[in-house]
Amino acid sequence: MPPRRSVAGSGSRRRASRQKHLLAFACELVTAAANISLERLAALARRARDELDEAGIAEREEQRRDRRYLTLTPLADGMTRIAGLLDPESAAIIVAAVDAVTSPRRGGPRFVDETQSPTLADDSRTIPQISVDALIDLVRLATLADTGAVLGAKRVAVRLHVTSRDLERGTGAARFEGQPDAVSIATATRHACESGVVPVLFDSDGPVINVDRDQRLFTPRQRIGLAARDGGCRFPSCDRPPSFTEAHHIVHWQRDSGHTNLEDGILLCRHHHLLVHNNGWEIERDRAEYWLVPPPKLGSARRVPMPAKVLVARS
Repeated sequence: MPPRRSVAGSGSRRRASRQKHLLAFACELVTAAANISLERLAALARRARDELDEAGIAEREEQRRDRRYLTLTPLADGMTRIAGLLDPESAAIIVAAVDAVTSPRRGGPRFVDETQSPTLADDSRTIPQISVDALIDLVRLATLADTGAVLGAKRVAVRLHVTSRDLERGTGAARFEGQPDAVSIATATRHACESGVVPVLFDSDGPVINVDRDQRLFTPRQRIGLAARDGGCRFPSCDRPPSFTEAHHIVHWQRDSGHTNLEDGILLCRHHHLLVHNNGWEIERDRAEYWLVPPPKLGSARRVPMPAKVLVARS
């Protein structure tokens, strides 16, 4: 039987290694501080923390998500003030949508058909005015959507950077392009169910190994079938219609090499889609019936039925 001091010695070596990495990061930050902004320095410090405390990424992500809010305050002059905070995942989606509208004015790529007028270059609005109009248009289009149709596959491209090693082992860090704070691998795999994110995979030493695209996506015909079959989010007691849902792979596309088919697809609203991926819930299929399985940390393995929300009688 090995002596106890070998166990203590192993722990001491881990602590020494951790302290060595912490010192290296501290020296790197001190060196960089003279040449970068305070905001950039803070982002580098958070990245270093994520590398040193990988296990805490999911908890910090949840804490940021809990801080999100939006308030609308009517003012005496008839205007309404908008105030709020977005977590990194929400910010990546909103920023990508607004950037797509305003990038030509900001010197981004232009694809202008000279036969069409007016163009964005001729627009007299300021960039902040274009941004708020873009958000209003997004809300207006969403409210006009057919409540019986699943959200379409064509979305604004949001890129998620993640190493292939972290994706395969199911732990580590991923980052939305343009957002300095890490998100969990659970969030990365949840987005693999949908087309709103293009995963950019990196090898562990940095080089890009592939930019993943459409092989995982549910087709428009499949989405129509899911909407007709499920009638909305199938999470128990949820009443969100198909237009508020996303198509989820119950056999995870990345983690379990699942297939994109109707039998292994199910509709979940964004809130419950996030709950399933980020909190360890699973969905099982028994022929045509679907069951929700709570995570082990809840202390119960009892499955909960997930009935369809369709109102049409079945013969």
